[in-house]
Amino acid sequence: FCALYYIPFYFTAIRFHRPTRSGLDIFPVTCFLLPGSIIISLMTTRLGRYRWAIWSGGVITAVACGLLVLFRQHTKTAVWAVILAVFGIGNGMLLTSVNIGIQASSRVEDAGRAAAMYAFMRTLGMSIGVAVGGTVFQNVMSNKLSELGLPTQISKDSEAFVAKMYEMAPEDPVRIGAQKACMLHPSLWLSS
Repeated sequence: FCALYYIPFYFTAIRFHRPTRSGLDIFPVTCFLLPGSIIISLMTTRLGRYRWAIWSGGVITAVACGLLVLFRQHTKTAVWAVILAVFGIGNGMLLTSVNIGIQASSRVEDAGRAAAMYAFMRTLGMSIGVAVGGTVFQNVMSNKLSELGLPTQISKDSEAFVAKMYEMAPEDPVRIGAQKACMLHPSLWLSS
């Protein structure tokens, strides 16, 4: 879920897509999350086993997260769309299979409470994950801005600074530096 928070940020800060377009750009995730979830629920019901789906979903999601390092300023649409589709399939598999696994391993009279606890813990984990991911992003971006001789204040409100970047000239050193800092790793810096 931290990735779902920062992928639209990538589209606005690095590719300069408007917020509405950035929302549409994550459509491959949402488009494949639901069918992945439905297919897994049907397959686990038919097979009577769920652990394979948890492991497969985890592996697919981890691979998709690893493939996010391929995102550059000029990454072709087909490449990032496929990566996001794989990410959606993996997440869909995980969301459903873990819920099925929790209910299957609970006593019948506790299945409802177990599902509710899973939903609560998942939501809590999402909140903590985005907060921790945001802190790491802000700290690393601040270090990169400092290395580039730019004000570190940019990292404290990077989402609002993107709106200012739209108004800057493409060759403005502050805009270029802020883009580099958003990419976090020097090997990713605006290479095609």
